Amino acid sequence: MRDAAHVREVAASISALGFCDPILIGKDNVVLDGEVRVEAAKLLGLPSVPCVRVDHLTDEEQRLLRLAINRLGEKGQWDLDELKIEFEELILDDAPIETDWPGLRTADLYENRDLKPTTDLRAVLKGVLAEQFGLSADVLGRAVFPDTLGVKPMSGLVAV
Repeated sequence: MRDAAHVREVAASISALGFCDPILIGKDNVVLDGEVRVEAAKLLGLPSVPCVRVDHLTDEEQRLLRLAINRLGEKGQWDLDELKIEFEELILDDAPIETDWPGLRTADLYENRDLKPTTDLRAVLKGVLAEQFGLSADVLGRAVFPDTLGVKPMSGLVAV
């Protein structure tokens, strides 16, 4: 059973922008990637959808591919600087930005306009200073960045 709200969101995207991400079909017409898009297309009553056939894989390779596609998608991250530029340009163009998408709801925004930062810049700077100059977390939290003892320095930022 698919998440009905997610299927509706994908259907809305397809309605607004077209079907831009083909379904990946394996041998015996098994959907390897795009099951939610198929459900969204059915919801919209589309008679056909774009597909890419990859019938050269064994059954085991098809299962591995399905897992890899889904897992790799989970590991991706936004480039927040690029995302900010993209949104600023879309706003200047008066593009219809749907802010009820997951991650773009008002509760997910900082000051109702920017994506909430996922990394505290102070943690990054503390990490660099700690690794470069050997400053302790205590010194960084009391003297360099006063009242930030709760912000832990990131590690592994400086190549040795």
